This record gives sequence, structure tokens and C-alpha cells, in this order.
Amino acid sequence: ENISNIMVTGDISEKLRGCAVQLTQVRISADCTHLNVYWVTSLQEHGADERVAELLQSNAGFLKSELIKSGFIGKAPKITFVKDVTYGRGAEVERLIDKIGADIPPDLDLPESTDEQFLDSESATESVSTSAADVPSRPYVPSDMKVDIYGLDRAAIMRQVLLKTKGLGRTPLEEPTFLKPGTENLQETQAR
Repeated sequence: ENISNIMVTGDISEKLRGCAVQLTQVRISADCTHLNVYWVTSLQEHGADERVAELLQSNAGFLKSELIKSGFIGKAPKITFVKDVTYGRGAEVERLIDKIGADIPPDLDLPESTDEQFLDSESATESVSTSAADVPSRPYVPSDMKVDIYGLDRAAIMRQVLLKTKGLGRTPLEEPTFLKPGTENLQETQAR
């Protein structure tokens, strides 16, 4: 956040104007000596990425000194700007999907057998859901699934948890007995 603030308000902002730079993430090394600042640009012209990368890297020293001046950090790590390729890959995938979508004729229909299979599976799902509403739901446990991992009986533990949460595992309190002033409790007398 501080780096982007300096880039927007500092002397670098004039140089970056028109570059459409967006910072995506910042990662610092474990020993706090290196700081990678990941960026993307929306410029599509040829050579724009290289030009922006060179501009950012040439101003890394200035950014480091501004971070120290602002008091955000005492000793600033070496700043390296890295183009975030994950955003480029996402845009490439979207472009390919659009290209494939444009190649598919709009009047293309699914084969009849596929439509019938879909309708059959849909009606089967409806019949299962209505019959399931009549029976209290229990979680499905596959027969080959082990439920006593580490020797713990999960079902018994869950039953105990449910009983405790519902308050069924608690014993009721005994009725309090009130003493009249000047009388002693019978149990205290017997204990002496």
C-alpha cells in the first residue's frame, strides 16, 4: 500500500502516467533483504511490458529511499519489480475461450441421445429428492470408508458431543436446603 501511494503521489507518478500499472502483490524474503513487487499493465502495444519494467526498475532506488523517509521501515530491502504472469495467463485463456466460442456455429444442437439422457437423469434426481424428504436424513458413509481413524470411534464421540450440546448428559442439581439461623447442617455435625 505504501509503495503504491508513493508511486501515485511521488515524483515517479509523472513518469508512470499513461503506463496503466497495477501492483498485484508484494512478497518479502524471509531474511527481509529482498522485496518483490509484482505488477501488471493493461497496455497492449508491442514492447510496453519491457518499457514499463525498465521504468519501474530504474525507480526502485527512489522508492526505497521514499519508504525510509516515510518512516514505514527503518532499513528498506532491495526492491525488485516482477511482471505478474498469472494475469497474462488468465487473459490468454479468456482469449482462447472466446476464439473457440466464435468458431462454434450458433445453430449447433446436442445429439438427441444426450438430451434424452439429461432429461432421464433430471427426472431420476427429482424422484430421489422427493423420497429423501420422507426419510430423516443421515450422512452417507461409503461401506469401505474407515470411521475409526487412530482407534477413535467417531460416531460415539459425535453422539456424546450432541448429548452435551443438548444438555442431556447433565445431571439435575439437587434441591437446595435452606438452614434456619442458629441451626447447623446435619452432615457438618456428623463430620465433626
